[in-house]
Amino acid sequence: MKAQQRKLMILRHAKSSWNEPDLDDYERPLSKRGRRDAPLMGEWMRKHGWIPDYIVSSPARRAKETTLMVCDALAVEADRVVWDEHIYGAELPALLEALGKIPESAERALLVGHNPGLEELIAYLVTEESRAAVAFGFMKTATLAVLQIRDPWRRLRAHHAKLERLKRPKELL
Repeated sequence: MKAQQRKLMILRHAKSSWNEPDLDDYERPLSKRGRRDAPLMGEWMRKHGWIPDYIVSSPARRAKETTLMVCDALAVEADRVVWDEHIYGAELPALLEALGKIPESAERALLVGHNPGLEELIAYLVTEESRAAVAFGFMKTATLAVLQIRDPWRRLRAHHAKLERLKRPKELL
C-alpha cells in the first residue's frame, strides 16, 4: 500500500505595521504591503489548487488578518479556521503539537504563524535534499512553503518531508 501524499502549506503572516509603537506585539495589524500580499498569496494558492482541508492559525492580529484574507481569496469559509493560541511565538514542540491535532482525513493543511518558529519547523521536517533552500531568514513575511508529507499528522518525523515549493509575494508582482 502506497503512503498517502499530504501537503502541508506553511504561511508566515504578511507584513505587519509598526505605526503604533505602543501597541502590544500581539495586536499589531497588517501594513499596507501586508494587506496587498496576503490576498495575492491566497489567489496564487487557489490558482495552483492548494485549497486546504484544514487550517490552523495563530490568533495574533497580523496572523488572523492574513488568514482571513487568504481564506477569502480561496473561497474558504472563515469558520473552518482553528485559532490556536499556542502558535503565537511557538517553537518547534508547540508547532508539532498543533500539527498533530490535524485530522488524518485532511490531505492538505495550512498553518499560519510566525518566525522564528516556522523556519525551525520547516528545517526540522525537510529532507537533506531540501536543506539548501532553508537557510536562516528564508521565510520572509507572507512567504508560503509547501511540503509533501508522508507521515501521519500526529507523528511527523525529522527530515521526512520534501520541500515542493517556496513562494514569496514579491515573485507574484
